[in-house]
Amino acid sequence: MKLKCLMTSINASFDQFVEKMEDHDAVAQNLITDIRKAAAQVRIEARAAKNHQNHLEHQKSQLNAEATQWKARALACARSGDDEKAKECLKLLNSKQAECDQLEQSIAKQAVHVENLDSQVSRIETQLNELLAKRAQMLSREASTRVSNAIQSRREDDSVFERWEKELMVKEYSTQEIPSHADTLAREFERLEADAQIEDALKALKAEVKAEENPNDAS
Repeated sequence: MKLKCLMTSINASFDQFVEKMEDHDAVAQNLITDIRKAAAQVRIEARAAKNHQNHLEHQKSQLNAEATQWKARALACARSGDDEKAKECLKLLNSKQAECDQLEQSIAKQAVHVENLDSQVSRIETQLNELLAKRAQMLSREASTRVSNAIQSRREDDSVFERWEKELMVKEYSTQEIPSHADTLAREFERLEADAQIEDALKALKAEVKAEENPNDAS
């Protein structure tokens, strides 16, 4: 009954610990440690109970051997006509048989006790495995959440830089000098003059090529 109450309390605590503002993994590890201690205690009790059962069965074997011996002695006395000794042997035989009957009952009860303890060990180990699986699942989900939060934080950081860049672009544009009409016209003439120089240079280059191809014309 105490073990059942302990397991019920531990399970309830595990189902509720995620709602507490604590180090969840530490709480889970404490619960698992308690389960392991309970399992170890029950295993010790089961081992001791099984050893006691073996001891009772050994006692029964000895009593059966003694009962068989006293029966043989009673028969020998009866055959020899010694009725008094035969009666004494029968009394001792009955005593050994009565002890055997009591041991049979004790062994039966002890067997039930051992079976119950073995069942408790099995249940505890099952619950321990379930808690370990829950803890592993929680840790995995927590790690996934941390990664997601880190990614979201990085996105927020990127958006900060984007807003900063846009603000700088606006400031740069607002402080940029707008060329006057005269400056624009001057640059246009400069472009035309540069184009004319390129055209003149091209004509000269073509004349040079033509002279190389027709040297007689040049003379």
